[in-house]
Amino acid sequence: VIRPCFVAFPEMAEFMAGKPGPEGRAEPMPYLRAYVGPEDCARGFAAAATVDYAGFEVFFLAAEDVFATEATIPRIQALYGAAIPVRDAALYKRFPRASPVSHAAARTRLGWAPTTSWPG
Repeated sequence: VIRPCFVAFPEMAEFMAGKPGPEGRAEPMPYLRAYVGPEDCARGFAAAATVDYAGFEVFFLAAEDVFATEATIPRIQALYGAAIPVRDAALYKRFPRASPVSHAAARTRLGWAPTTSWPG
């Protein structure tokens, strides 16, 4: 199973950053907005189609970062009003805007890694 996050095309950048888009509407930023670039998404599907394995696995395709400009962990805690368990605290210390969606299985089993990053 391939599970891409929100597929974000480059022409959506200003809209996703909150600037008015078509008809004067702007995209609110209530959530973190994990995403994946379209070219990374395509490479993920291609990798899954060519890897030799049997059985059932789930592969998330997500960029290393998120749309939000705030740090990931504090933003999630503010959204949910509670502390959350953090599996890799060192990652978020090193890269505060890291995605909460792990692509570790896709990296390990498919040899896939995202190349797109959001200008935060």
